[in-house]
Amino acid sequence: MNPSAGIVLALILGILPGIIAQRKGRCFIDWWLYGMALFAVALVHALLLQPARTRCIYKGVFLLATGRSEGLEYFGDSSVRFLASLASLALWPAIGMAAIASGSARPEMASDVMASVCAILAPPVITYEMATRWDRVARWTRYATGFNWCQWALPVAGIVLITIIGELNRSGLPSDAAVALLVCAFTAYGLWLHWFIAWRGLVVSRLRAALLVVVVNAVTVMLVVLSHLLARVHA
Repeated sequence: MNPSAGIVLALILGILPGIIAQRKGRCFIDWWLYGMALFAVALVHALLLQPARTRCIYKGVFLLATGRSEGLEYFGDSSVRFLASLASLALWPAIGMAAIASGSARPEMASDVMASVCAILAPPVITYEMATRWDRVARWTRYATGFNWCQWALPVAGIVLITIIGELNRSGLPSDAAVALLVCAFTAYGLWLHWFIAWRGLVVSRLRAALLVVVVNAVTVMLVVLSHLLARVHA
């Protein structure tokens, strides 16, 4: 299947579990993304759900992304909620693997897929170990769920920054300076958001939250680079 066709199909299929879950009091966006990533699992899960009233994750993402810790209350602290948040991030690697398996993508894309998998799975593994050492396991699930969902805030932040810096560029800011400012601003915001969620979600000191951000990002980057190097060796 063509990769773009696979994306469109996933977008459409995800609507069904989203509608079913919404009628049972769940957030449509939450379950739509879940359904895009793992349609069959999400559909069965949605059909088996008991009616309930829950808060929508998109408001929680907005609150956290704008520096308000009450946004954490919009994320559940159950393993199911965490897996749903992880499934939303796994959509793109899943499409990549399907494209490779169908032969519609170049074999070299496998290294990109592996790098994406590392980038998705490394943070929860590392932060769980750190939360265990700091006696914060009871708070980890809500933190990790919020962190996963807030990854969707980063593209939005990127669009906002591109718009603002684009206006500055048209007003006379040199292109090289505009690009550098964009990269620095986006990186700074991403690191700050991760730090804020760790600080408030795990209820640790500012210093420990900063340490967590440094360790998670350093190890994740190392794993991503290693996956590309291994792919070149075996190419």
